[in-house]
Amino acid sequence: MILLAVMVMSSVTQTSFTSYSETIDDQSEPTDDLRPVLIIGDDINYPPYSFIDDNGQPAGFSIELIHAAADAMNYRVEYQLNKWNDVRNALEEDEIDAISGMFYSEEREELYSFTTPHSICNRRCF
Repeated sequence: MILLAVMVMSSVTQTSFTSYSETIDDQSEPTDDLRPVLIIGDDINYPPYSFIDDNGQPAGFSIELIHAAADAMNYRVEYQLNKWNDVRNALEEDEIDAISGMFYSEEREELYSFTTPHSICNRRCF
C-alpha cells in the first residue's frame, strides 16, 4: 500500500527544474546507520511548502514536518524534490516511499492511502 502525507492546499505549479535528492540527518546527534530510511518525494518549486533553499538544501513547511515526524520515529529521511509529475511517477514505480503534499480526491484515493491532512487552505479563482 502506498503511503502519503497529505496537504490540502492550492494547486501545484509545474516548472521545468531538474530533480534534487538529499538526505538530511540531525547533525546534533550521532548518525545511526542502522536507522531505516524513508524516501519522501515532493515538488521542487512549491514554496513555502517545498523548495531548495539558498544553501542548496530541501526546505519548507512540508520538509520540516516530515523531518520532525521521522526524528520522532527514529528514521532517516531522503528527500527527492522534482517536478510534480515526476514525483507522482516515482511513487507509482515504488522509487520513493511517500509524497508529502498532495490534494485529496476520490480518484486519487483509489490509487493512494492518505493520512490526515495537516493543512487546510482555501482556493480562490480570480
